[in-house]
Amino acid sequence: MKSKEIVKRKSIRNAEYYDLIDVFDELYSQSLAGTNFCNLMEYITSDENIKLAYRNIKRNKGITGEVIERHPDTVIILTTNTDYNGCREMNQSIISRMNLIFDMDTPDVRTMTERAMGITGCKDKPVVKKMAETIEKIAKECRESMISDGSCGMRELISWVQSFMLCEDALEAAEYTVLSSVSADSENRELIRSTCIAPVFETA
Repeated sequence: MKSKEIVKRKSIRNAEYYDLIDVFDELYSQSLAGTNFCNLMEYITSDENIKLAYRNIKRNKGITGEVIERHPDTVIILTTNTDYNGCREMNQSIISRMNLIFDMDTPDVRTMTERAMGITGCKDKPVVKKMAETIEKIAKECRESMISDGSCGMRELISWVQSFMLCEDALEAAEYTVLSSVSADSENRELIRSTCIAPVFETA
């Protein structure tokens, strides 16, 4: 128990050294309040956090020196969203070690509809297609309005469809999925709600 307390104190000192205690405390406080995070890569890839991680790793006494051989059938896949805030460009030394590199285009409405239905099991194709079209429209609106503190894509569509399957109301389901992810700013959310979502799903 005493050893664990010493390690904990060292970890706290390390975090203080890189001025991350306030950041961690704020994130923890927000998580307790039920905040949905959509831009943590900004913190994860920050220079301070990388240095902190390296400093903590150096103190790890559990290294044995054992070399673990990679299985011959192992396939390693790395992905990144280069147009997301908080995502840095892929390091060239990593790219040079990849055998195959693909640039993936944003899927079209038909593909998004099929994927969302396949993953969620939702059978209501007309509604899912409307949702996919709305996601595409939201992404365009975000680009044009310079809304860049969130995300709107395939994952948000899947979450939206899953929520719709529970509450059977696409507009209500959007509140806790798409709108929560698209921006933390209330004015931005209202813009997206009024221009992209409500006109399609609001009932008279």
